Amino acid sequence: MKASSNAKRSSFLETYPVEIARGGSYLVSTTTPESRNATLTEMVQDFVEIYSESNLPTFLSSVEGWLVSRDHAELAAAVAYYRENGKPPEVMEPSKARRLPKALRDQKLKGVAKKQEPVPFFLEVNDNSAAPESRVA
Repeated sequence: MKASSNAKRSSFLETYPVEIARGGSYLVSTTTPESRNATLTEMVQDFVEIYSESNLPTFLSSVEGWLVSRDHAELAAAVAYYRENGKPPEVMEPSKARRLPKALRDQKLKGVAKKQEPVPFFLEVNDNSAAPESRVA
């Protein structure tokens, strides 16, 4: 990063500390790539609506730095991707190769007994155990 970029980012940290911390915190709270992308898109839309699109690259760079300083490299990479490409990173679909083919699944399950119904758990209470004072010592 150039010296002028660092100065601009430093100025942003002083001017928009709440927006940067809020955006970073929202991203840290996401639990899936889909929610991360939705949050990233919403954060960008909110910033542009209030401040302008011309400041967006520096804002995203500042959020990225905030995330890196808190050991959230994967989220920082997603923000960097958005800054460079104008959109969130693509979410890869889970590989279907991990699932066994149906024929193999059926073969593995042939020897497995049918699932048993759960046994209800209850305590049996009789008259002698109901009241401790009625017990004879």
